[in-house]
Amino acid sequence: MTTIPELDTTGRQFLLIALGGCRGGRNTVIDWATQAIAVGRSVTVHVQDQLDLSPIEQAVAGSRTGARIAIAGPEYDVMQALAAIQACGALPCEVRSYVTSTGTISLFCPHCAHTHRVETRPGSAHECPSCRLLLDVRVHRNSHRGSYLGSVAA
Repeated sequence: MTTIPELDTTGRQFLLIALGGCRGGRNTVIDWATQAIAVGRSVTVHVQDQLDLSPIEQAVAGSRTGARIAIAGPEYDVMQALAAIQACGALPCEVRSYVTSTGTISLFCPHCAHTHRVETRPGSAHECPSCRLLLDVRVHRNSHRGSYLGSVAA
């Protein structure tokens, strides 16, 4: 986990998203909302216990110039939401994220081209649930897929 990033209060409106039903994500979003409201900005908050990208994509699509998006929650959920937000056209400078817990990640297998939710960490090896090849889980993340990249283990 990292230090909670400061909210870019130069934004005109804020979409704040707490994912995974975790206390850390909700508390982070409350802190961000307090910061935005303190400088007189408009705030919309989404709280999801189970990841559902559709309402996030709709909210991002409805955003206007000057919007800022901030997401907090477990790593898998945050990575998936970041990929969806990027696909909707949000720029990296408009988005902040904070991972509240690690352990479950999204892993892309280059052999079978499938992405899976797995319990492992970068730097370890993990068997692909589809093709059963042993993959080295790379530290590199693919922002378009919202996943870590695997490579066939030697």
